Amino acid sequence: MFMRTLASLFVIASLTVLNPAAALSDESIVAFGDSIVAGYNSEGGGLHIPGGNLVQRFQQRLQATTTETVTAQNLAFPGLTSSQIVKALSLGKKDAADATYLILDAGGNDYLHLKKEDKVCDADAWQDALSGFKTNWDKLVDRAREINPKTELRTLGLYFPLADQFRGVVCNAATGLTAYDLFLPVLIETNYEICSTSLLHGGRCVDLFAEFNCSAVNRELCQWRDVDTLASYRARIMLLNSQIEDPSKGDWVQKDGIHPNSKGHARIADLF
Repeated sequence: MFMRTLASLFVIASLTVLNPAAALSDESIVAFGDSIVAGYNSEGGGLHIPGGNLVQRFQQRLQATTTETVTAQNLAFPGLTSSQIVKALSLGKKDAADATYLILDAGGNDYLHLKKEDKVCDADAWQDALSGFKTNWDKLVDRAREINPKTELRTLGLYFPLADQFRGVVCNAATGLTAYDLFLPVLIETNYEICSTSLLHGGRCVDLFAEFNCSAVNRELCQWRDVDTLASYRARIMLLNSQIEDPSKGDWVQKDGIHPNSKGHARIADLF
């Protein structure tokens, strides 16, 4: 059922985005991912971000720097998990094969489902989700490079949505352990996996945790570095643990506390 639904969405995307001019374009952007890249609007509904989503804004920025035609196909869809995005890439391989820039985003829904299922205090569930994501992310990036070895690869690290809400969920009253304490190490390892794998495949990783969860004063310390080991990256973030901000503090997200608002989409496009 999922594959049939996704296949029909790709047909619709092709009919609405592709045109004779696009087929002859000099540069193209193709994006795969979940609601973050799709531009989900939790307040107005649908896939509309005032001023454009991050893919549209990236297209606009590129177009402003060249006389060539720059086209974009956003094949991301809200709710997709990392395993589903791997399947989506295979369905959209013809589009990905011709992309000058290929944007990949995955993982958010792998973890948010634990909140929906009231499992945020289940340490084993967090580790299972992390293990599944790492396997799927490796498949996704490997497949992307197999389909298009020359594309300019852009990947998105994950930020910590609802950080303050997670801090308020006490999992162990005796020790003070919270859901935040369980998710943060998982998020650190997730972002290390995303960025280090992207680097290995010649891509650029956009560190949204550093941008959306760290103040300007701490941003440099928060950022993943290409010389990092998992241990060194984890140590720096944990040192700043008490200063990690909810993304709403910087006005990066919509009122739902999860999805980027116009300011957030604009900042992501800038970082590409």
